[in-house]
Amino acid sequence: MLDESLLRQRFPLPPSVKLRKPRFGTSGPSDPQPVPPVGELGDTGPDGVRAPYKLSWPRAGQDSGLGIEVTILEQKNGELLAYVESPRKEALGQGVSVALLGNIENRLVRKTVNLSKAEEHGCSGVVSFGMLSQVVKELGDQLQVDAFLLVEA
Repeated sequence: MLDESLLRQRFPLPPSVKLRKPRFGTSGPSDPQPVPPVGELGDTGPDGVRAPYKLSWPRAGQDSGLGIEVTILEQKNGELLAYVESPRKEALGQGVSVALLGNIENRLVRKTVNLSKAEEHGCSGVVSFGMLSQVVKELGDQLQVDAFLLVEA
């Protein structure tokens, strides 16, 4: 196995390229959440008006140990957005890897969210996972979310 410093000596990267390593927290993925039949938000069905699909990480009452919270929320047009918030101002500019896992074996969709927006109490970022209907086709009808920090190596 090659030593990391030997790799950097033999194959130097340009200064503009930054390597990032994952930093995992103490909580695993969220609990599986069934996706309601995909249709227009506000459609009235036998159970009344359909609310937007939502996932949260870490689970309620848990601390990830990373100082981040992730909310996956369906928009009125059916798009699925991942909102990441951190109360730590020093997290500004960091990347967070957010993964959607489904009940189709060995499938996930991962996106990087850059904490690029300074907030009064920390920082935040957002990324799109595309349309909920497409995510369901790729991953199945029960979704989970997991996340970890990407820190500079």
